[in-house]
Amino acid sequence: MQDLSQVTLCAADCVTPALAGQALDRCLAQCDFGEALLLSHEAAPTQARWTRIDPLRSIADYNAFMLGQLIEHVRTPYVLVVQWDGFVLDASQWRSCFLDFDYIGARWPWHPTGSDVGNGGFSLRSRRLLEALASPGFVHADAPEDDLICRRNRPYLEQAHGIRFAPAEVAERFAYENGEPQRSTFGFHGLFNLWRHLDEGQVLVIADSLPARTCLSKAFVDLQMTYLQQRKYWMVGAMYRLMTRAGDRQAVLAAYGQAMPDAEVPEALVSLCERLIQGT
Repeated sequence: MQDLSQVTLCAADCVTPALAGQALDRCLAQCDFGEALLLSHEAAPTQARWTRIDPLRSIADYNAFMLGQLIEHVRTPYVLVVQWDGFVLDASQWRSCFLDFDYIGARWPWHPTGSDVGNGGFSLRSRRLLEALASPGFVHADAPEDDLICRRNRPYLEQAHGIRFAPAEVAERFAYENGEPQRSTFGFHGLFNLWRHLDEGQVLVIADSLPARTCLSKAFVDLQMTYLQQRKYWMVGAMYRLMTRAGDRQAVLAAYGQAMPDAEVPEALVSLCERLIQGT
């Protein structure tokens, strides 16, 4: 077991707390954390300690909690934040130098150097950072909390508080999200990456527990298209059934449309999936 006694493992989830609990348990199977917390309005099966919080009903609620209230639950010098679609992959990839930084998350390769680290869904954060987030100079806006930390407020955090963001090469060893992983990493994030680390049965168990909006999301479609490329048609059909349970035919077409720029592709995909579930 990797000794991470200086790190609290936590997930804040009021939408899919059972799935968050499973992600926490996958992390706990490889690492010995100082503490492990499921922060939610309701309990769920997990080895982590459940701590009741007020319901987080929206992305705005989640942002506000992560920026202003997470610190109340962290007693160690660092916290590893995970979401239901990310967990520790290989504890042997942990490096002591990770603790030299106040924030590490997977790279955003579409952003320029200096604002490309990183994703909050699997991220290491220091208490120094959590304290700085509560300072009057931190600007809040209508944006994801990781974007507010790592891009919009990064110059302020660095200059006013000496916050250290990991460089790209360290972030790429720590975790991956978008793109092909170039090496074994400590962890990952992203629904569309689950096929790399879980078998099809495990993926379907997770997918069956997702809220309707997630089953109609681009990430869900991206995962389904990976199975299509692999010619795992039974997975394509099973995921399509979940999409039709989440919305009508037009909603499914819209979900495909946001992922596929070609106007003819959504209709062709729906037709293919309908044939798959009819067994023709």
